[in-house]
Amino acid sequence: MPTFKMFDFEVLQLRYIKSAMDQLPTYLPDGRSATEVQALRDSAEAVKNAYQTLDASLALARGELSERQAEGHLLCVQIYPILKSRYRKDPGTLETIQRLPTEDKTVRATRDRMRAISVLWGQLPNPPGASEPFTPWTGMDQTAFDAALAALVAADEALPDLVQTYERAQSDLHAKLDEVSDFVTAALEQGRAQFPVGSPEREIIEAIPMEPTQQPPAAAVISVAVSPETGQVLLEFDAARATMFDVFQKGPSDLDFVEVATDVIDRRYETSGLASGVYQFRVSGQNSLGNGPLSEPASVNVGGAPVDQLPGPPLAVVFDEVTMSLFTDALPPRATSLRAYRQMLGGVPEVAGESIGVSVSVVQSGPLLPSTSYQFWLVGVNSLGEGPASELVGCEPVVPHAGE
Repeated sequence: MPTFKMFDFEVLQLRYIKSAMDQLPTYLPDGRSATEVQALRDSAEAVKNAYQTLDASLALARGELSERQAEGHLLCVQIYPILKSRYRKDPGTLETIQRLPTEDKTVRATRDRMRAISVLWGQLPNPPGASEPFTPWTGMDQTAFDAALAALVAADEALPDLVQTYERAQSDLHAKLDEVSDFVTAALEQGRAQFPVGSPEREIIEAIPMEPTQQPPAAAVISVAVSPETGQVLLEFDAARATMFDVFQKGPSDLDFVEVATDVIDRRYETSGLASGVYQFRVSGQNSLGNGPLSEPASVNVGGAPVDQLPGPPLAVVFDEVTMSLFTDALPPRATSLRAYRQMLGGVPEVAGESIGVSVSVVQSGPLLPSTSYQFWLVGVNSLGEGPASELVGCEPVVPHAGE
């Protein structure tokens, strides 16, 4: 089965083109609507799925035929010497047995060999000195042998029709790839001609990937999460190697995050009409290899929702010496951001960093002193101020001396 790398990439380009059309109402490549482009993408996926189904069916059918041939060949190899041995005292029958074919390297040859044994078997007299018809071993009579032959014949004769159907599906796949490739090329040409270089519209066109990437996206980072007006949210985000983004939202009464936007190209998300309350958002970057890790949650207090209590304390805080950051599992209740503090033993506490996510760098405000013991803690922050501090986290960071 092919890897479909190029096919999947060009279908992905269709997805980007459709997203660009959703954002640019005057962008109608080849006069098609966004709905028609989505239909082309859906049909391409359907053709691919049909091909993959037939490819798997053909592989299974070939495997079945191989098994039936191997079974038939083994029966012939086992039964032939038993026939000769059982009829060794019947020269006439033995001579006929010895004329049976003894080579079968192809499916057709195995069918012919089994057929010859079956025909002879039906005419054999009882073996010399036996009162019952010939049976090579218990459970293998002519009925069982003929059933094995019938299974081989059925597997063999089913294959040609399946091969023809598979070849038609393969042809359909190549034709659909040509159709998609032609449209993608035309859509890019027309978009670049329609929108001037440097315009916001042209930036959306240029965000459509031109070749498959070699790595999936890195984890997304939300850099801006604000409520500029009542009921509104504005997010800005990015992720290395990402060309599109999915946005997930968790409202004040939601148990889990739900997807609220897909295929976002321009690295920002705006929404309105939200009820007052604290909302959380996560973002995932995507490219031709799939989706990258979700960002850390970012909280937004929408519409100036009244806050009548300070945040609770951050829980389960840990310090990562590699990233020089404090981590907690989730923002404390009623918190819209986190603030990290650091203090040298015997020194004065100072703000180390702030974040709208669940991790805060302790070196935002400057590097740590080498070989110096510090204590760190987090506090939740909202419009009323800081909440109670987390438990202290102590460490002696391994920080190189200058010049080392």
